[in-house]
Amino acid sequence: MQQQYTYQAVLAASEAPRWRVEDIIGPDKQLDFTKPFMPESLARVERLSFLTAEEKIVLNQIRGNAYLCIFGLVEEFHLYPEREGNL
Repeated sequence: MQQQYTYQAVLAASEAPRWRVEDIIGPDKQLDFTKPFMPESLARVERLSFLTAEEKIVLNQIRGNAYLCIFGLVEEFHLYPEREGNL
């Protein structure tokens, strides 16, 4: 199975927002930046003894953001062509 991708179609797909954090958590809620975003089994920050507790939370949140970006990239370029069928 070979698909034809055009620059215009890929660019349009990358610029079209599909969802926002507010769509998931609701407009009346906010993220709690005093808590980690990722489970320790994925973030693996607790074993870094040279970081303070606050720095571990920040690193956890950074890793959570990176995970979200990677997940979004995979979804965009793996699932999106199947949904649209025009790429």
